Amino acid sequence: MVNILIQYRGLFVRPKEKVSKKFDVVIIGAGAVGLTASINLAQAGFSVGLIERGTLNDMMPDVLEDGHTTALMSGSLKPLREIGALSLIEKFTQPMDVLRIMSEKDGQLIPADFKASELGKKSFGLNVPQTPLRAALTQRATKTEGLEIFEQACVTHFTAGDPDAVIEIEQGGKIFSVSAKLVIAADGRRSSMRDMVEIEIDERIYGQKALTFMVEHTKPHENISTEIHKKGGPLTFVPLPNNCSAVVWVHLEDEADNLLKLKKQELEAKLQDQSNGILGRLSVKTSVRAWPLSSLKAKTLHAPRLVLIGETAHAFSPVGAQGLNLSLRDVEVLTSTLLKAAKLGQDIGGSVILESYAKSRRLDMEGRFYGVDFLNKLIRRDSPLEKDMRGLGLDVVSNISPLKHYLMREGMSPQIDKEAI
Repeated sequence: MVNILIQYRGLFVRPKEKVSKKFDVVIIGAGAVGLTASINLAQAGFSVGLIERGTLNDMMPDVLEDGHTTALMSGSLKPLREIGALSLIEKFTQPMDVLRIMSEKDGQLIPADFKASELGKKSFGLNVPQTPLRAALTQRATKTEGLEIFEQACVTHFTAGDPDAVIEIEQGGKIFSVSAKLVIAADGRRSSMRDMVEIEIDERIYGQKALTFMVEHTKPHENISTEIHKKGGPLTFVPLPNNCSAVVWVHLEDEADNLLKLKKQELEAKLQDQSNGILGRLSVKTSVRAWPLSSLKAKTLHAPRLVLIGETAHAFSPVGAQGLNLSLRDVEVLTSTLLKAAKLGQDIGGSVILESYAKSRRLDMEGRFYGVDFLNKLIRRDSPLEKDMRGLGLDVVSNISPLKHYLMREGMSPQIDKEAI
């Protein structure tokens, strides 16, 4: 038995003998990934406990109040569609029919277009705002049978045993214990659960920040997501309804901090200049938020009776739009793995099952981690030679149809996931 002690309010505490509730699965963290996983698993027939440190909000906004969105590829939308969350937020989402990358070559910005129609598809996926998505998932979670939610609750102790793990929880000043065959840690990139079981991470700090906000523009975006490679990082416009786009503007930290100090009109003027007028006149419609950029991956995806998913397992800079796409693939593969194990009468929290899941996700996770790290460093480089090399690379990809189509298919629905599922 793995017996892990943690210090709590200056004392070393042990789990109580009496377990108040028993579940098949307990999930720690009710972000988009934890909510999606809990609903999927409960609908699949597992009894699920969901533990959230904060308070869930199921109030759907009338209008978008921030520019924090995620470009979700078609292969990543399946878990959201299956649990009925996607239909609740359709009015806030916008298809992405074309992915356009603009890079300098011979002193000029050269576009390379990747069109979903070349694959016989209408779009690559949807741009999904985070606030409505979280509200929709919360609405679905509160109505899902077999799912019990513990809000304003935190895990104070974890013990992995056989056949169950025991979790000690503090909620409202009371301490109680629950047990589960499997604990899923989905509590984010600064995961306390990951620290509790002493899983190490490989982290890359980039010295950059991403500014996110929403703009309205006078020219239609035509469902084109545009990424412009700039000194210090990319400037990306991702389409939204009503002639609006979400902006992700990556800069070195000092320059990002300077942009945050600008008045609205000054920021619009800077953005107008850097966008080369591709969307006409721009008007900033929301507050501007800043996100320090780093990437990380856990060195292992599991410990006895515990598995990591989402940003607890891997987190990325926004270059390449990999974050939530990868996390939702975690949910889909883990759900499939646990269902197969349960049907065969296997222990869903056993080491054989957890290692099988980890093996099926390792190539996807590590490939994206190193790929995003490489792209981020490549885009930041600003010598004339490196700019020309980026432009040449885009030319090569754009003009070799089999390579171009392979990369587009992998972006929409990676082959590794089809093999795993």
